[in-house]
Amino acid sequence: MKICRKCGQMIDIIEWGVYRKTVVDAVPYYVKADPNGEQFIRIDGSKMKAKEMPFETEGTEPAYKPHKCGGRG
Repeated sequence: MKICRKCGQMIDIIEWGVYRKTVVDAVPYYVKADPNGEQFIRIDGSKMKAKEMPFETEGTEPAYKPHKCGGRG
């Protein structure tokens, strides 16, 4: 985990493939796949459309939101 230089939030970097990295918010969300949902990134770097669900819901998996701070600080 690191701190974003622009906005100060906690971020994490998911490495996937050869020399591929994605910056995500450090907090994982439990999500369920939904074509009308938001974009999330799995720990292996794959992207998915999903909606947030409560922790105990059956069929959920942990995923991260892409970090989009816009440079505000």
